[in-house]
Amino acid sequence: MGKVFALLAGINAYPSPYQLQGCLNDIANVRDYLGEFAPAADVEVLTDADATYANITRQFRDFLGRAGPDDVAYFHYAGHGNRTPSAPEFAEYFPSRVDEALVCFDYDFATDARALADKELAVLIEAVAAKGAHVAVTLDCCHSGSGTRDADAPTGAALVRMIEASASTATRTLASYADGYYAKRLAAGERLVIPRGRHVLLAACDRAQKAKEDSATHRGVFTTALVEVLRQTGGAISYADLLVRCRATARAYVAERNLTAQDAQFEPTADFDAGAGFLGQALGSKRPAYYVTRGSGGWTAECGAAHGLPTDLTRPVIFALYGEGARETRVGGAEATSVGAQTTALHLDFTPDSAAHYFAELTSLPAAPLPIGFTGDAGVRTALEQALATDPLVGVALGGAVDTNDYGLTATGGALALTRGDRTIFTARTDGAGWEPGVVHALAHIARYERLLKLDNPRSELGRGAAELIVALNGSDAVTSDDRVTAQYAFAKINVRFKVRNASQQRLFATLLWYAPDFSIVTVANEQVDKGTTATLESDWLLGLEPNEQRSTDRLKLIVTTEKLDDYLLRQEALPVPGVTQRGLTPAPVRMVSNDWFVRDLTLEVMRASTNGGSTLT
Repeated sequence: MGKVFALLAGINAYPSPYQLQGCLNDIANVRDYLGEFAPAADVEVLTDADATYANITRQFRDFLGRAGPDDVAYFHYAGHGNRTPSAPEFAEYFPSRVDEALVCFDYDFATDARALADKELAVLIEAVAAKGAHVAVTLDCCHSGSGTRDADAPTGAALVRMIEASASTATRTLASYADGYYAKRLAAGERLVIPRGRHVLLAACDRAQKAKEDSATHRGVFTTALVEVLRQTGGAISYADLLVRCRATARAYVAERNLTAQDAQFEPTADFDAGAGFLGQALGSKRPAYYVTRGSGGWTAECGAAHGLPTDLTRPVIFALYGEGARETRVGGAEATSVGAQTTALHLDFTPDSAAHYFAELTSLPAAPLPIGFTGDAGVRTALEQALATDPLVGVALGGAVDTNDYGLTATGGALALTRGDRTIFTARTDGAGWEPGVVHALAHIARYERLLKLDNPRSELGRGAAELIVALNGSDAVTSDDRVTAQYAFAKINVRFKVRNASQQRLFATLLWYAPDFSIVTVANEQVDKGTTATLESDWLLGLEPNEQRSTDRLKLIVTTEKLDDYLLRQEALPVPGVTQRGLTPAPVRMVSNDWFVRDLTLEVMRASTNGGSTLT
């Protein structure tokens, strides 16, 4: 990894009554950490009157823009966040009609001018990421989970970092965003797509929550947790592990003070590796481990069905537990007692320290392995079975002769081929009992894909009727009651937009996944849906057929949860499958239920029409 460029911006000196007390301390805290653990970093600091809209955007472009391939560009912001009306041109693509924004020092409280909107931050990030830099953004402000702190009156224990939207009726013009970036594209006949530069965002809270700062220590809860965890680990921690530990620390803080929830969020974008080390640091152990903490309901692990754990516990799911500061020393074991979407309740087989945290590693996963037929060289088979046995969590079992309808491995003539039906998925050379590197990884990759394709929770208290998935083909809505939509078309590609209708009595979260033919799993959208409303997921899909195709089939899964799902847990990169082309995701007193989820599966089938008509829906 090359050089680290860090831009830190913090603002306390907002006009009364919106002044904050902890943001400059947050900036000093992050700067001290960088000075200790990344002493060669090039750091620029903007505080109070220097943290204007113009200065932040200029330094993002010019200073962070110096980061090239293998360099790190890091932006940390501590201050107010707000939500303001967006330009009307965005309404077709983003029906929420609001911007989540950073409140710069020169923000106009009467007109909402000079707030750095999420749509502008995306443009800045894309320009830096396009140069090959490793881009990381941490935001300690309110609404930051969607790209942007809450300034209500002090509660005594904490201040919150948010500016309420002004009463102004002024509407922001499209030309005012990012030096006319979007206006120029609209004038050129392009769609208003928000750029998706490769980066990772760690945010203090989700878009509906408030980021707190401690009025005794004058420090932000999120930034304090972030730096505390980084110091404990020396920064040698993955972004995914960092998020989980920061979230647990912040949750404990607000719970002790009886404050409203604050759940740190993590959003890797454009295939950013969630397992990468913070600011590009090399990591030691790559063993997957999950954070274990004690809450009001007992001990829980930060993993669940989204990690591939089964919800049917007729066979035990077993973990080995390790001390937080001694990952090599086993302190005991634990068994899952219930599995939620992304948390699992545990029964520990030892007497734990109630104030301690632990790490859990899976040692037994009762999910049925993916059967793969095998034909050919016995020596290759024996060696492959031995390799698979060293990691039973791969989830693959070799069977008998290859069946034409299932996955099969054939080892003949110095080659190993994985097929399904008449489709070849990969080939590898063999030499005696050996083969090219990557075969076991590819098998584990496919097994995970198939396991997550079957992801379901038949015991959901909400029930599938709590939400409807709506598919709009060329503007025409159809409720997918039979979980299958078939479209016919003659010439033009079909524009597909997905909507979710919340028919329950509480707020829900909708995550839509696409299981692609190249064995990647892609997040189409991850959106909050308030009770009684319909949300349009912020991605369009252009469906069509290649010239030599007569039919195509795509599999999608809608996961509806009572808490926001960390969708990065379900994503998966592609395998280089011969003959597969990437298609069309374009850069979506009632008793309340908690830790619940259900799925709706959808199959989209496109077939070529026999006449020269338009597109039809059946």
